Formats: sequence, structure tokens, C-alpha cells
Amino acid sequence: MKRLLLTLAFAIITLIGNAQLFIGGSIGTKFNGGNVDYTITAPNYSEEGVQYLNRSSYLNVAPVIGYKMSDNISFGLRLGYTNITTKSCSDNFKENYDIKNTVLHYGFAAFFRYTVFSFNNLKIFADAELPVSFATQKDVVEGNNTTVEVNAPKQFNFGVLIVPGLMYELTEHLSFVSELGLLNFGFIHQRVKVTEEADPETTLSYVQKNNEYGFGINNHVQATIGFIYTF
Repeated sequence: MKRLLLTLAFAIITLIGNAQLFIGGSIGTKFNGGNVDYTITAPNYSEEGVQYLNRSSYLNVAPVIGYKMSDNISFGLRLGYTNITTKSCSDNFKENYDIKNTVLHYGFAAFFRYTVFSFNNLKIFADAELPVSFATQKDVVEGNNTTVEVNAPKQFNFGVLIVPGLMYELTEHLSFVSELGLLNFGFIHQRVKVTEEADPETTLSYVQKNNEYGFGINNHVQATIGFIYTF
């Protein structure tokens, strides 16, 4: 038993000693918005107007650090910051975006990366990820020269994901990386803690739980773009 433990320890030390440190990160962004032009025509009456739809923006910044154990195997840790902002009009027929909802996600994901296909400088890989994230929400309503802020429920998420991606080695040390979130597969568990005041003396607290399975889950953009530098 002692010899086996020493052999395993020696193998681990050898792997770590031969591993290459890499750092990098990715950025993902998306914007949605628009309006509806409408026309109403009736006898002795006509009307044209615009209905303004919600505008939303998404930004994700994810620095990463890890070790490349071999040409096909890597592991590491990814940090994450996500900002999702949605603006809407209390009156959809007036272009006055006076309601803003902001969701902030903070989290991390340990990952194991395996290269399944390689051709010259191009590699196709799959990441097995264990994501953990926390989220807060805030609603801001502006009107009558006043601003009201409302803190919404807090969220906690964790899960298991398989995320495919592409890597292209630009130089010996610098590589372009794109993860295809649209094709990810896995499981995400979400917990939302809600606290409401029924009256000044009564507080109601409860936890909403949601499980999501399948392809493309926990995905806000179809793909992220980033770079890693291998020492």
C-alpha cells in the first residue's frame, strides 16, 4: 500500500512538473431591442403609431487560469461576471424607458478539457464544467421626478455541463478559443430566495427551486470569444 501511494504521488508530481500554466479569458455580449410600427384603418378613422419593445443587453467577462497536462488534457478554473440589463417603458406607446431591471451574476467553474480532434493548429475540445454562481437583481423605476429602487430575490445556481469549443493556435504560446454555448449539454439547479412583507408585522419567506436539463441551458449567447496564453 505504501509503495502504491508513493507511486501515485510520484506520478502526480511528474505530471504537475511537466504541466504548462495558461491564463486567458473570454468575452460574450448580446443586445436585443426593437419596436412595432402599427396602422389602424377604419371607416372615417385611421391611426399610425409605434409600440416600443423592451431593450436588453448582456455582457459576460470570464478570466481563466489552468494547467495543460498534455496535448489533449487540461484543467483549470474560470471566474465569471455577467450583467444583464433590461429597459422597458411603463407606457409602451411612449419612448420613455423609465423601468430598468439589472441582474448581476458572480461565479466560478472548475473545468476539465479534453481535445477530441486535432488538425494542424485547429483543435476541437469538450469542457466538463462544474459551474457555481450567485445572482442579485435590482429594479429601478423613474417617474414624477423620483427614483424608486427595489431589490429583487437572490439566486444560487449550480450544475454540471459539457461545453464544446474550438481552439486555434496562432503562435506557440497564443491561442484563440471559442466556446459554443448553444451546443452545451447538462443540468442546472436554481434556488431563488424570496422575502415579502405582507404587512408591517408579517414577513413571508420562501425558496423557489428549478431544475433545467438538456441542450443550450444556462446560455445567454451562442458563443464566446477569447484567448489564452500558455507559458
